Amino acid sequence: MKKTLPLFLSFVVFAACSSPVSEPVEEVAEENVTSSVDLNANDFAPPTEAERGHPTDGPYEQRLLSATSTDGVTWEKTNELIVEQASASDMTYKDGVIYLYYVGSNFDGREEGIAAAVSQDNGNTWTFKRVAINGFEEVKSTLGDPDVMLLDDGSTRMYFTAQTPNRKSPSIFYAESADGFNFDYQGEAFYADGYTTIDSSAFRVNGTWGMLTFSGFGTEVIHAQSKDEGKSFEFVKAEDVKYKNQPMFLSNPLSLPDGSVRFYAFDLRSGFRSFVSTDGLTWTDEGYEILKLDPSSSMERDYIKDASITQLDDGSYFMAYGTRIPE
Repeated sequence: MKKTLPLFLSFVVFAACSSPVSEPVEEVAEENVTSSVDLNANDFAPPTEAERGHPTDGPYEQRLLSATSTDGVTWEKTNELIVEQASASDMTYKDGVIYLYYVGSNFDGREEGIAAAVSQDNGNTWTFKRVAINGFEEVKSTLGDPDVMLLDDGSTRMYFTAQTPNRKSPSIFYAESADGFNFDYQGEAFYADGYTTIDSSAFRVNGTWGMLTFSGFGTEVIHAQSKDEGKSFEFVKAEDVKYKNQPMFLSNPLSLPDGSVRFYAFDLRSGFRSFVSTDGLTWTDEGYEILKLDPSSSMERDYIKDASITQLDDGSYFMAYGTRIPE
């Protein structure tokens, strides 16, 4: 399991929140989850408080909170907790159900791994489910940074970060699932030689598949594109995305009706802003300050980050975002 954080990853992992490190682990995935999943039943009870003083910058002192919006740019915090000891979330929405994937710690007998929270009432209540990635072996690290999207056939594709013995640094891999919980490993999706490719965000924009990852070098964002429906990606460029000369971290995408894509970007000081792109390579600040840290809040501390967003059947929007658990 993770014991120390490599120096070249420390800044990026703190911002993105739980990426793998290259230390061996004995177990990669849970045993297969039943194909008939009861969404009303918890598979495990998540932690109820922080684990202070853990030697890594994983999810141990972090939590996921929620916010809602009627238009995707004006947001209101609910001040409702989704789950403790959780970070690096992404979500899908299918048949009236929110599927929220995250990296958790101290759950279901595991020190750290990918799990899912499921809501059938637009984020008011949650059940917690195991996530299995079957067939992924020869791994040198824990699996992290779930990045999910629904495919045209209704199945779920998950990209995730891990490191294998044949690579000097982490890669982005992918798996697919019919039920959203029991995933079958498909292959390596992206690796950029000379960079540390972690914490992907895949999207489709005007018919083109794109992916952003952290680069391992300060705040640079790697831009990649795919010619085979998102099964493999090729490096295009690595550069900062800035607001008033301040580099921003691009978290998760939201597809817009006109074919463009919106990313909710953050830095650890000022909160979220929205950026939009028509090609997945160039980004324009929309002028919206989405959310800011509330230092007086009893729910959040130090920063807010890693927004994941989906649009619900009633046309409104739901967000999960990360913060540090207050003392």
